[in-house]
Amino acid sequence: MAHIPSDEEILEQLAELRSVNPGIGINKAVTLIKEKNPDWGLSAKRLRSVSKHLDPPSSDVLPDTNKLHNNQLSPPSQPAEESPMSTLMQVLEQFMAGGDRKAAKRAAQIDLSFKMDLDGIQRLVNNPSAFTKMDFSSSGANYPMRSCKLAVTIILQIVAQDKILYDCIALNSRALGGLPTVAQIRARPSASLPIAFAKAKEAALKHQKSTAIAVSLIDVEMTERGEGYSSGSLNYMSFAHAFVAFIGPEGMRILQAWGEHGYSLAENIRSPASRLQDWSKAEEFVNCYDKLVHMGTEWKPETFEAYMQCFGVDIPKITGPRGPERKSVTPCFRPWTRIKEINDVKTGDIKRWFKVLDAVNRLVK
Repeated sequence: MAHIPSDEEILEQLAELRSVNPGIGINKAVTLIKEKNPDWGLSAKRLRSVSKHLDPPSSDVLPDTNKLHNNQLSPPSQPAEESPMSTLMQVLEQFMAGGDRKAAKRAAQIDLSFKMDLDGIQRLVNNPSAFTKMDFSSSGANYPMRSCKLAVTIILQIVAQDKILYDCIALNSRALGGLPTVAQIRARPSASLPIAFAKAKEAALKHQKSTAIAVSLIDVEMTERGEGYSSGSLNYMSFAHAFVAFIGPEGMRILQAWGEHGYSLAENIRSPASRLQDWSKAEEFVNCYDKLVHMGTEWKPETFEAYMQCFGVDIPKITGPRGPERKSVTPCFRPWTRIKEINDVKTGDIKRWFKVLDAVNRLVK
């Protein structure tokens, strides 16, 4: 059944389109909005009607973006100029352009260029031509765009300041020592998403700052089995996951990918799942995640339902008799949360990735 978007949702999409293409027409805008939100029931007539609430146009051109932000239908704290969040979404659209195969080639080119010069990472990101010294794009097959860890790495490296870029690249890399060990898990309490969210929300509302919160949901049982701390088969599908909650004055977006039987980062950013959430919806997500990780070690219908609400994946369905996954899910639910916060994300740090992608695209066929 088609989703009937609210005026606020439509205005948000108009603002994003208008910031990239000021002269875009109604019909073209409808096409692009429906490509990004395939479940929306949106017609040119509806889009034109919503536009007239703001500034009745004399032609088939959308109203000025600044008027969208000043209108009562826009979120009260919506920035009037480009923000880290809007710029991030534009960079991600360019990164994912052309489908998952091309996106994987870009990911390979960027990642392997970084890893060939780990000591010079800070210089590299400010010198786009350095990403084309060697052609690594043929390694794209090793960069599955449905990998949640890869999705988080892509997002973090885009928003990171120079001084923490290496840490962001290493965060989900076993080779670079970024993945948590059993010893580290046992030595630290599970991190709190509600606490991290509250800090980021305060920074957004009081100081107009943006924060990227990278959340790793660790499957403790499978981690212990993998390191030999406990006996048992490894022939299970892990529930482990990673995602980014990006929080700014506008609200919050959840950016993620989910494995072979889920969705890619490109599919996520073009779906309602990554839609800008107001503070009420954002708190609902945070509370749902917190409820999920405190449900106890036994899998229950409520556990599966909370997982589905958070990540859009129905574990019983994909692991069931008619599901695509042959393995059962980890037999017990022992979650542990790791959080990395990138505070005060700057639009300027994100914008330099436009030039990086322009350079890398010369090698992506």
